[in-house]
Amino acid sequence: MRSRFFLILLCFPVFFSLNAEADSQNALTTCLTEALDKDERRELAKWVFFSMAAHPELGTFATIAEKEREKNNRYVGKLFTQLFSNQCLVPLQEHTVNDPLALEKSFEFIGQLAMQELMTHPQTLSALDTYMDYTNEQKIYKGMKDK
Repeated sequence: MRSRFFLILLCFPVFFSLNAEADSQNALTTCLTEALDKDERRELAKWVFFSMAAHPELGTFATIAEKEREKNNRYVGKLFTQLFSNQCLVPLQEHTVNDPLALEKSFEFIGQLAMQELMTHPQTLSALDTYMDYTNEQKIYKGMKDK
């Protein structure tokens, strides 16, 4: 009985630490989500697209003028500076206490917001859905049932 009591006591700091980390992460992601307006999200979406188009295997499918790429990189750099040094500085500081990778994870989250902006546009969704014209759903479902 006594060992259970100590085990419970040992778990409390972990529970509260995880809870504090989740709270600070939520505050940071909420701040980032609310701070970025539609135009900024579009610029971020362009940034993701431009970056993906730089991949050697994809570059032949999209030609992006270096001037446009540079303009977008400057915009995104200034946007990140504004977000992390001003608009969302306090939540970033609070989250960094609990997670040393908070800034890195914030960049990932912004990338996710940018991808969300790209992937939820009706024309993008339509283009993504076109593969279904060539997919044999019945064969897939049959294979799932056979197992």
